[in-house]
Amino acid sequence: FSLETVQRLRLVCRTWCYAVWYSSMRQLCLRHVVVATPYLSTAAFSLQFAGCQELYLESLGLPEVPSALRSMPSVTCLSLARNPLGSLPLWFSTLPLQVLNLAGPDWQVHGNYARPAPNNLSKWLADPSSRLPPTLRCLCLCSQPLQGIPHCVRGLQQLHTLDLGLLLGLGSIMDSSAFPVWFQELSPHLRDLRIPQVCVTHIPDSVGNMPLNCLQMNVYQGYQGGLALAKLCRLVHGTALGGSLRELVLDCWDLP
Repeated sequence: FSLETVQRLRLVCRTWCYAVWYSSMRQLCLRHVVVATPYLSTAAFSLQFAGCQELYLESLGLPEVPSALRSMPSVTCLSLARNPLGSLPLWFSTLPLQVLNLAGPDWQVHGNYARPAPNNLSKWLADPSSRLPPTLRCLCLCSQPLQGIPHCVRGLQQLHTLDLGLLLGLGSIMDSSAFPVWFQELSPHLRDLRIPQVCVTHIPDSVGNMPLNCLQMNVYQGYQGGLALAKLCRLVHGTALGGSLRELVLDCWDLP
């Protein structure tokens, strides 16, 4: 063989090996890296990582969901955390996702203060017309300044874990209105509920009828201590919740 032929064979073999390696990759994590965001929406990206099952695109400054996801049916775990997303496209609800992380964007430092970065996704989540993939089993909406459990959660009949945890000081404290009347519809499958913005005194009695394994809420330090203890006893004593609960997390916040 001539030298030119050997070099071409090497190039073909190298390209083929890279293609096989990329296509067999099951997990891809891109966090805090400089990525050509238009590339994430190309057919080349979806073909290159066709076998990917877990995709983490976090803190990349993405203003919208990469359209290449429409051609990646193997992805069942997706994280778009800490990206300045304004909304999710209509086709997003057709993805076969089981795990979805839509945690809010990072805080921005202004001199000696840190403030939440601009975030419009919370408005989309609160819109009654918004839809998420009905196959979801785990949904994380941490650090999203929501006023309660968003309506888009209602259609998630297979949901096992719902995490609405906020960074301390972000957003407002929620009351009993955070739980919509349809929340009981999630009872058959929901086992893990994390909503630390709600004080135990504001948890509706209906939660006691849900067979949760994990429940996270808060108790305001030095505030309604006796009421909080009484409400906690009412939630777990002789109820479905008391018989199934394995982990109880009570965050203690100091309020001005």
